[in-house]
Amino acid sequence: MARGIIDQAERGAAGEAVAAPAWDWLLRLPVLPLRFHLEPARPFAPPPFPGSMFRGALGYALKDAACVRDHRDCARCDLVEACAYPQVFEPARSRSAEGGPSRRPPPFVLEWESGLGARDPSGSAYPLDVLLLGRGAVWAPVVVPAMARAAAGGLGTRRVPHRLASVTTVAADGVERPGLVAAGPLGARLPTIPSGDRLTVRFITPLRLRDKGLLADRVHFEPLVRAALRRARLLASGAGIAAPWINEGFLAAAAEVRAVRTDLGWFDWKRRSERQGVEMALGGVVGEVVFEGPVAPYATLLAAASVLHVGKQASFGLGRVAVEGGA
Repeated sequence: MARGIIDQAERGAAGEAVAAPAWDWLLRLPVLPLRFHLEPARPFAPPPFPGSMFRGALGYALKDAACVRDHRDCARCDLVEACAYPQVFEPARSRSAEGGPSRRPPPFVLEWESGLGARDPSGSAYPLDVLLLGRGAVWAPVVVPAMARAAAGGLGTRRVPHRLASVTTVAADGVERPGLVAAGPLGARLPTIPSGDRLTVRFITPLRLRDKGLLADRVHFEPLVRAALRRARLLASGAGIAAPWINEGFLAAAAEVRAVRTDLGWFDWKRRSERQGVEMALGGVVGEVVFEGPVAPYATLLAAASVLHVGKQASFGLGRVAVEGGA
């Protein structure tokens, strides 16, 4: 990764320098990208947004494999700190270092080929990426057999059985290596973003971002930066990495960056929560925004978001972004 996107400074509209903080804590966050090559036993058409299907199947299989208590209630389990299921899927049930409830998000995201949810029924194989983030990488030896079990049990409303043909680890250079490889630092995976006063952010999967307490149908730069930082800090905390204090002035200065071109749409999808017994609407924005202004100090953080995702329900595959310089 080019050091050109780290520790840069630009001048805001008021002429005051906006200096980027040191991101060393973020760049060393462990990342383990696993690619599962799945083969359906018969023609299979994934739902329009397959993230909920994959996450639900993996969650059920992981809990079945890991849970040893008859009550199966993580909220009152004495093994919650040592069990793969709550640590990967419900880390908020664990305790923080201060002894209170944790706010950590699930330490993984899902990614799949563009257009997978729109393809016609097919028996051809397809890849599913599960990126284990921070402490999530520790549980890879449990996640892999759970995914095999989830696939064999059937995916989708018709429960189409799948064979897990192979598992590979995607290296920082994009080359797939067979089996499990040790997690590497996030910094090795960040895209190089050329210096300049413009950033293009593409929202590949629906972004659910709150701005002033409301779910936003437009993306402003400052809330995007704050959401990316919040998620990065919580994932780092879960991995035992202490994030230094970030000057509020650095975050407030992001308001100087403006959207100069916006091409966004709203993507609606629903999922049924079996645990809560309700159907949930989880729409978000997709598309592209070109931002202009003092963007350079925020480039590393947003480049990290292209791996970590950003916004709510990221473990479903939501909030996947791509960040590029210029427009």
